[in-house]
Parts: sequence; C-alpha cells; structure tokens
Amino acid sequence: MTERKRLFLIDGAHAMYRSYHAIRALSTSRGLPTNAVYGFIQIVQKILKDHDPDYFVVVFDTPAPTFRHERFPAYKANRPPMPEDLAAQIPWIRKVLDAYRIPYVEQDGYEGDDLMGTFAHQARERKIDSVLVTGDKDLCQLAGAGIRILNPNKDLLIGPEEVVSLFGVTAEQLPDLLALTGDKVDNLPGIPGVGMKTGAALLRRFGSLDELFRRTGEIEKPALRKKVEEHRETVLETRELVEVCCQVPVEANLEDFQRRDPDPAALRELFVVLEFQRLLDGLPSPTEKSLATGG
Repeated sequence: MTERKRLFLIDGAHAMYRSYHAIRALSTSRGLPTNAVYGFIQIVQKILKDHDPDYFVVVFDTPAPTFRHERFPAYKANRPPMPEDLAAQIPWIRKVLDAYRIPYVEQDGYEGDDLMGTFAHQARERKIDSVLVTGDKDLCQLAGAGIRILNPNKDLLIGPEEVVSLFGVTAEQLPDLLALTGDKVDNLPGIPGVGMKTGAALLRRFGSLDELFRRTGEIEKPALRKKVEEHRETVLETRELVEVCCQVPVEANLEDFQRRDPDPAALRELFVVLEFQRLLDGLPSPTEKSLATGG
C-alpha cells in the first residue's frame, strides 16, 4: 500500500455479529439491548483513530433474496434467523453512523460483499487504495493491487502474500478453492471429503478448476479422481456463487464517502439515551467545542 488516499469499507453484518457475540449482557436501565451498538462504535472509533481514512463507508446486507438465492435456493438456508435482540439494535447502529456522518449503503439483490468489491474496484480505477474491514474469508479473493483486507478479529492486514500463507493458494485461486471445499456456513456444496489442504494441493498442481477438470486423469489417487469427476458440475456451480460480484449497479459513488467530522451534539444525545457513559465522557463538552471554534 502506498501513501495514496484510502477508502475504508466496513462489512456491517460482520461488525454487528462480532460485536453482539463479543459483548454480552449489555443493556440500558430500560431494558434496551446495546451490546452490538457499543461494539460497533468501538470498531468505528478504532478505525478513525488508527487509520484516519480519507473515505469511509459501511455496507449492509438486506433481507431481500440475492441473485445467489435465485441460482441456488438452498443458499444460506441453514442459517438461523437473526436474534431479536440484535435486530432491535440495527436502527440504533444506523443512527450512530448518521451521527458520525459515516454513510452506509445496501442494495437489494446483492450482498454487502458485492458492494465492497464494487466500491474497491471503483476506487482502484481512481488510484485510491481500499481496506475492507471484515472477518469473511471470501473477501480475501479481492486482495491485490490497492486492495487489502483488515481482519478486526486478529487486527491482521491481509494482502496477496498473506492470502497464500493463510490458504495455500493465490487470491485469484481462492474462489476455485472454496468451490472445491464447499462452504458449510453458506450451505454451499463442494466435493465431499475435500478440505482446504487437498483442495489447495490440487490448485497448486493444476492452476485452476478448468485445468483440473481438463486433466482429471492425471490425479493419482483413484478415489479422489472419481470424486472430482463425479462432482464437476456441482463445483462449477458453487464457483459462480462464491465469486464476489464487483459490478453492482449501485447509485452511490466514492464522492459520497468522503470523510466528514462527526456531529458531537447528535452523538451526545445518542450516548445519553443508550447510557454509554464512558463514550459520553470522551466527547468534548459544548463549552470546549465553543472555545475551540472561537464561538
């Protein structure tokens, strides 16, 4: 990464769930759950403090089915519904983002991953570097020139070299690897019995799925060769589903994401309602703000 301007994109779904599970039993005196909101604010504040982004946006999924559900109705069918006490916090997370003057985007028919890929590619065309803040391994396929993945769980910045270290294949090969192994989290089938190690070894040898299926006869182990041959169509279908779409027809553009100063009064009002005393104490008092601006 260079000293060029940087766009930070937060995976809103990952940030919400991570915060929800990391912080337990936090609510207001009136019983309003606030653990996900508080954790989300911590993620935002850390990015602002540690990275000082030039552009900043949060992307969310929508409840609407995506093009992946249309192609494969069982996509993510094994996932439980969002916990009610997490769903109740989403409007508050949006209010907090409004107070921080951080835009958020969502698009029916697509996932947040697709929006992140689309905006990152738009930024690269304008010579702006992008950092995707997420713990979703699928997005590591985007690591490349001007694009890095920041895993907030481990505070790990992932580029092309780190992808090879983590998965044993290049970023460009990662969708092929996920197609071979399948993804239980998203309920996507792969080849039974083929895990990351075996899948990576196949791709290192053959280079791609197309080449693997063209040269299946060269696989020495008969059982593995048979599995690859039998599951060819399934793997190719899964390959289309795991690939991030970087051409989402979305109206928002990079100029909408330019970093703006937060609204202290709006944050103060929210922190009072949410009973975030520590965060409230960290805000400048109205008197301090007035003196700083010469008011």
